Amino acid sequence: MKMKLFSVVSLVALVGCGGTTTEDLGNTETVFHGSSTGYSSEISDWFDIEVGLYNQIQNSVEKSSIRITFDINQNAIFDDGDIRIIAGNATDFTQILGSWAYNSDYIVELNNGGSPVILREPKGFIIRDSETQYVSNLGGVKTDIEKVNGNVTQQSLILRTNRNISGSTPEVMQFVQQARLIDANTPINIELTDGLSDASSDYVPERNLFTQQPVLSLKDPQHDYVGNSSWVDIKSVNFTSSRIE
Repeated sequence: MKMKLFSVVSLVALVGCGGTTTEDLGNTETVFHGSSTGYSSEISDWFDIEVGLYNQIQNSVEKSSIRITFDINQNAIFDDGDIRIIAGNATDFTQILGSWAYNSDYIVELNNGGSPVILREPKGFIIRDSETQYVSNLGGVKTDIEKVNGNVTQQSLILRTNRNISGSTPEVMQFVQQARLIDANTPINIELTDGLSDASSDYVPERNLFTQQPVLSLKDPQHDYVGNSSWVDIKSVNFTSSRIE
């Protein structure tokens, strides 16, 4: 957990005929910035989806999850060659977990001719089946929060995915090929859900719809979530990459 705490002091200088100077030190702001990173610093070929939130994130994962679907072939459905990232609780079983960065599942689902292929690292809560393949340095979640005088001013979930995982199976090689096609112009759909309390959720742009514009700085309306857990209310979506797009 990285934390920075510092104060910003407002100085007002008034120079008159007599050459005197006064300083107003009453306006002091305490700024806190904290982040937790759940992926390896060794990942050099990556893309990030940063999801900003209007309200303070629920630290415990429990049954919550964020799902980001990439419509790589741009035909408005999740089909062959498309990719979905699932972070948080990928199994829908109750998990009383803490930080999203350190305790959440992080999996990638590749649509292989209509059948799902799951890529994941061999950690977390795992249900073993023939669809799962285990890889290294797949990616993970970073949480970022800023507070001014104790009030949250900025917070986000950042999902980083490795474009260049190693593996010799046809499915891993297909994932690498498709992941390299993802850029800011790839249509996406995002679902953030708090499944434990009342299935509160928010979608960008809407449920079962994909974006139709570059994902560089999308804004989402406030209070458009459903349910009673306001922390799922998505504020913004941004795409960044290790490559020059």
